[in-house]
Amino acid sequence: MIAPFVLTLITPPAPDLARLRDALAALPPGAAAVQLRQPDGATRRALAQPIAALCRDHGAALLVNDDLPLAAAIGADGAQLPERGPSVVAAREALGEAAWIGVSRHDAAGLRAARDATVALLSPVFTVPGNGAPLGVDGFARAARGAPLPVHALGGVTAASAPALRDVGASGAAVIRAVFDAKDAAAAAAALAAPFLA
Repeated sequence: MIAPFVLTLITPPAPDLARLRDALAALPPGAAAVQLRQPDGATRRALAQPIAALCRDHGAALLVNDDLPLAAAIGADGAQLPERGPSVVAAREALGEAAWIGVSRHDAAGLRAARDATVALLSPVFTVPGNGAPLGVDGFARAARGAPLPVHALGGVTAASAPALRDVGASGAAVIRAVFDAKDAAAAAAALAAPFLA
C-alpha cells in the first residue's frame, strides 16, 4: 500500500487550527496528512474531533500518534507509531487492514524492519534541537535507498531543501515549524508539497 499523501503536517503543542485550515486548503485533496501528536492525552482528545473535521473538509488523512484507542474512536485514517511504540500488527488489529500506518525511524535498519507499514518518517534530516545528529541529504539517501516502503523526510525540512530530498528518494516530507511558524501557512504548505507533486 502506498500512501497518497506527500506532506504530513505534525501538530505542535498548541496548534493554530486556522493556520492548519489554511495549509490544508492550499493543497489538492489527498496530498496531505495531519499527524495529531499532542503528548498530553486530554489535549489530544480535545483536538481530535476539530482536526478530524478539518481533514474531512479538505481531503486530508488523519493519523493519530501512538494512541490506537483514540484513532479507532474518531475513525482516523490511521496511526503514526514511534519506533518503540505499538507494533504495526497491533495497529492494524485496532484500526483495520486498510488503515494507513506510519512509523518513525532513524536509520536503514529501522526502515527495513518496517516493511509492513504504509509510510516511514525518517529523521532527523537536518539539525533539530534535542533530536540527535542530523542525517543530512546524503545520509538520508543512504538510509532510504532500497527501503521497502515510501520514506518521508522529517526534521528541519523546508521548501528550499525539499527538491534535493526528492531527488535522492524521499517520497514526501513531514514538518511542524515550516508550516505552523510560517508567516503564510498556505504558501509554505504549497511550496513544501510542490516538488513531490510534480
